Amino acid sequence: MHFGSGGGKGVTRVVAELVLGHADGERIEPFAIFRQKRGKPLDRRFADALDAAGVRWDEVMPSPRSLTIAELRQLIREFKPDVFVAHGYSEHIWGRRAALAEQVPHIVHAEHAHERYSRPHLKELSTLDRGTSVVVAVSEGVRARLLQLGIPQAKTRVIHNGLAVERFAGVSPLAQRKREVLMVSRFAGAKDHTTLIKALGLLKRRGVEIPLTLAGDGKWIYKWRVRLLVAIHGLGRSVKFLGHVDDVPTLLGHYRVVAFATKREGFGLVVIEALLAGCAVVTSRIPGINELIVHGQTGFLSDPACPESMAEGIVRALGQEGAEWAARGPSTARERFSLQRMTADYENLFKELVGEGVRAPDEYPPRIDQTNRDISSRQTA
Repeated sequence: MHFGSGGGKGVTRVVAELVLGHADGERIEPFAIFRQKRGKPLDRRFADALDAAGVRWDEVMPSPRSLTIAELRQLIREFKPDVFVAHGYSEHIWGRRAALAEQVPHIVHAEHAHERYSRPHLKELSTLDRGTSVVVAVSEGVRARLLQLGIPQAKTRVIHNGLAVERFAGVSPLAQRKREVLMVSRFAGAKDHTTLIKALGLLKRRGVEIPLTLAGDGKWIYKWRVRLLVAIHGLGRSVKFLGHVDDVPTLLGHYRVVAFATKREGFGLVVIEALLAGCAVVTSRIPGINELIVHGQTGFLSDPACPESMAEGIVRALGQEGAEWAARGPSTARERFSLQRMTADYENLFKELVGEGVRAPDEYPPRIDQTNRDISSRQTA
């Protein structure tokens, strides 16, 4: 049983793709539970994919927290999972509370970012961790943060996130793409659009004006600040704002260079997407990102908050060196960051935890009624 946010961000996609991966392999009987974001139902693109694959899923209300936990406990009682995986903050707080209350045999906490915990939740971590079998970090950078929070190293495991690499098949050759830069990211405090805009302003003052497309939504205050900075640097004609984009693989396939400037990041899925799409990648040298790119081989790691370094990376990415990075990226990403690899890593972890205690197929409880969803049986929960 996987539990995470249904808000449509990275955790939603990881949970959805993990249970789809489990279903494809037929070693695991998966059940995905999403906590609604602001009371909105799960995005249709995820719901349709899960339904089409015959994967069982459900949603719980976001608040009050007592209702979230009560609904989770009811689903746990009905499904009786061998392993409960709680993804992301603050979902892992409520998920582990419910799983501990229902005495799930094995509880896994999956940490997806460098979280800034509230003081009450920070105090609660030690209690929850005592009842947790393993804490999964999506990168070595996130693992380092967990160790700072006092989680024993022996209890941690790094499992990089993965993507369905087949979505990137058939992208256009690099020579047919725009000699432009794309950044795909929400507008938020953790992202560093500022450094990217300053880098392009620096290049313009040197007589090199490079078109930039910004894809993503976010809080109005951050979008307003970026627009203001664009105006200050005189980049109004060369910077385009696309807003939210559903089909990221197709969008990536139109651009030679992807710049991902960020201040902190748990993993950086868009970096992997850009590698798979055969783009030349320029990104920030920070924990959680620097283990995804080999500097000068598969991309360029820019010094954090340094427009000069970012500008250098963009110029190199648009040249022959960038073409060489782009050529190496897809095979590297397919090998290290595929959905199959991530699914196998989680399933191997579950096998370690459950051992010989896994239920036989005829021991499964009756299936949960989910508004006439016809879900076929799998082998293990």
